[in-house]
Amino acid sequence: MAIPLLAISFAALCTTHAPGHRFGGVLHARGPHGVYTEVQFEPHRLIAYVHEPHLCVLRAHLVHGDPHSSHYAIEPPTGGRFCDELVDGEIVIHPHSSTDVTAEFRSTRMDWSGEFRRHVAAH
Repeated sequence: MAIPLLAISFAALCTTHAPGHRFGGVLHARGPHGVYTEVQFEPHRLIAYVHEPHLCVLRAHLVHGDPHSSHYAIEPPTGGRFCDELVDGEIVIHPHSSTDVTAEFRSTRMDWSGEFRRHVAAH
């Protein structure tokens, strides 16, 4: 029973986060300053590109998903103090529509979140 439900949940998520879709937004902690970040969705995983001044890349794999949220476990980062602070953390995606999501980047040391909008390809 769990496998069909997971398949249905993943199918629902794929409509919002189709492979190759990239979303951009600003992550904030508790202050007004933030960091621009892009999130690229791939099958069963995502890649987060954290821009300057923190400049690092996070990779995460899907551990749980349903139509209301997707939980991704962060893999060991490759450089950058900001990303190092997210070791053993997770990224939680809350879809609002096919073009808007809320992303939470959290670990025992950090808790950042932001609103992200899907990049539209120029024709």
